[in-house]
Amino acid sequence: MSQSPTDRNAHAEDIRITFLKEVGRFVTEYNIEASIANGVDPMTGEIGRDLDFYVPDGLAANRLIRHSLSAYQTAGFPWSTAMSPKWGPRSIGFTTDLYSELHVLPNVRVGSLVVTDAFRLSATPGPYGLPVDPSIILSKLIVKKSRSVRQQRPLWEPLYPEYLRQNLDAIKQNTKPDRTAFRAFCDVFLKEDSPDVISARKRLFRDTIVEAWKVDCLGSTQASFDFGRKRIDKISGKASLYLTLVSNHDEAFVRQWLYNTVGHTLLGFHVKTRPWSLRQQIPYWGRQQLLVHLASSSEIVDQGADSVVHLDDASLEQGIGSPAQAEIFDALVRVNHKWNARYHG
Repeated sequence: MSQSPTDRNAHAEDIRITFLKEVGRFVTEYNIEASIANGVDPMTGEIGRDLDFYVPDGLAANRLIRHSLSAYQTAGFPWSTAMSPKWGPRSIGFTTDLYSELHVLPNVRVGSLVVTDAFRLSATPGPYGLPVDPSIILSKLIVKKSRSVRQQRPLWEPLYPEYLRQNLDAIKQNTKPDRTAFRAFCDVFLKEDSPDVISARKRLFRDTIVEAWKVDCLGSTQASFDFGRKRIDKISGKASLYLTLVSNHDEAFVRQWLYNTVGHTLLGFHVKTRPWSLRQQIPYWGRQQLLVHLASSSEIVDQGADSVVHLDDASLEQGIGSPAQAEIFDALVRVNHKWNARYHG
């Protein structure tokens, strides 16, 4: 008997919450300093697709990623794998129609400004046993809104971060004494939009960057170098999957099938009727995307592909839960399996 959409949604939420509770239990048991940065609403417990989790200790971060791989399986995700650490320790778990990601952040920064360096971490238990510090949630929001601040655009239309306003006093208390400009920026950052406020945000944000260089010149230099290096060198952490998909259906039909079956896990897919050269693949290596060579027969498969999948009539009819979908997900885990060893090293 098949599940109704309501039952499927409830089951999906259940296994995601089970996973989050296990993460919360683990960091509590092993006394890991951490905080939610994004992905779980600290007031309502509403969960997003990804959990951004601040863990400043590198060894603890690796230990958490290592544990998350078994935690996904225990919660009910049949596929799980670590991913490239290029953007920070990361693991994913997924089912035939559900995706969850744990992204561990050693810091929260924009350019040379390491926002989390301005705070003393002071987390308390939050939803699902996950530690939460409003200062870290604010740090992530500052990074997300930094371009709007520099371009002097409104920040709070249509939503306003009421949780952070309610915790502004705690945020100020957690701000280090030598970060006076940053403390003033946080105050104006969270004010309601107005022409004067928008102008003051840009000025104080600039003052905050200058202050960070004065307080820790070496740290700001290192952060600036790391930020630039990762943007230039992102292709070294291959996250894309390249496969030959054998099917006698046209490109538009195959695109729709891929959207319906793997679109929740692979963040975009690109289909060509000719094999992809290495030069064509490289721009996508740093992205968690699917590159497809669509072949009309088994005689013209690309031997250089990560996997070959046959899209037969049975898989086309079944869609979600089909053998072809499972083969693609097996290939995604296989291609990224090398990163699991990285977190055991």
